[in-house]
Amino acid sequence: QDAKLIAMYCQEKSHRLREWQPPEKNQQELEELTKYLDYLTRQRATEKNKLHESPDYITAHIKTTIDNLTDQIKAVKQQIKQFYKQHPEYDQNRKRLMTITGIGETAASVLLSNYKKHEFKTSKQFVAFIGLDPKQHESGTSIKGKSRISKIGKADTRKALFMPALVAYRINAFPNLINRLKSKNKPIKVILVALMRKLAVIAFTLLKIGQDFQVERYK
Repeated sequence: QDAKLIAMYCQEKSHRLREWQPPEKNQQELEELTKYLDYLTRQRATEKNKLHESPDYITAHIKTTIDNLTDQIKAVKQQIKQFYKQHPEYDQNRKRLMTITGIGETAASVLLSNYKKHEFKTSKQFVAFIGLDPKQHESGTSIKGKSRISKIGKADTRKALFMPALVAYRINAFPNLINRLKSKNKPIKVILVALMRKLAVIAFTLLKIGQDFQVERYK
């Protein structure tokens, strides 16, 4: 029944579904490398937390694991660095993204690895893909709840944008947006999500038009 329903949906011309296209090889390589780097980093953080809680007869093993993970992290970072050397277009776009206030090496690579994935036509599509688009939560048929982000999509990309958003907040990089939300007594979590969304929109726009970040233009 599930297969039949999906088939009927796909045959309906009004939906105008496009045939799925696999990501290009270079883009897939960058995405997998950035994902694995994030995995190794999280694993090392977990082991470091264990180190403070474990008895002495275990700590030596944990330290060995941490050292091994550190070596792997260095190796993957070197591999990503080599990737950019071999693909000048990606390197140029990486540097372009890093002109955005708060965006560093990791966030730039994660954003870049998702940019070409579905040939997004608008920044709204890109933001929705990441899961930073607003969604109205409702209870029943008439009670409306607070608007929150959908969280449908790339959790790793949202995670990569959190620290850049925090940096942007601390240095007041986008005063108009921050002050407007503060005047409405919005909590810091809401402001940070708004900054994450803004950074994603700016990143998409810069890659689309082929220009570096201009502080005054996006202030």
